[in-house]
Amino acid sequence: MYNVPTSINFCFWSGIGFYFYNAAKLLRFLDRNVACIMFDLNNLKIANDTLGHSVGDQLIVNFANILRNVIPSKEFVGRYGGDEFVAVIRDMPKEDVIGLLEKLKEEVDDFNDHGKNIKISYAYGWAFSDDYTECPN
Repeated sequence: MYNVPTSINFCFWSGIGFYFYNAAKLLRFLDRNVACIMFDLNNLKIANDTLGHSVGDQLIVNFANILRNVIPSKEFVGRYGGDEFVAVIRDMPKEDVIGLLEKLKEEVDDFNDHGKNIKISYAYGWAFSDDYTECPN
């Protein structure tokens, strides 16, 4: 287990970490191969503006729960901003991380197929530290 920087607080209603500063600061304590994945919920503003903030809040909580259930518990998952999330995964082969992203899509699709709530839609981007061998440690 690694030490989490002190600038992480936990959101009481989503149950995951909320990082208030730049994501790069989070990575300063990592020293091995790392996958960093940023997620962005689509249409949160539309949900808030048309259906109310309680519906938007539930959208955030639903996505946070799915994300936390898919990403192994020993890895960091946090809320980065209003509708943005970050996952930091250490020492996992790229193929396995891609498998987690595929599992996330399956879980979100299942939620959307069976849920009564607003549908979850998200975008993500990712980077693997092993892809940047020219960068100094």
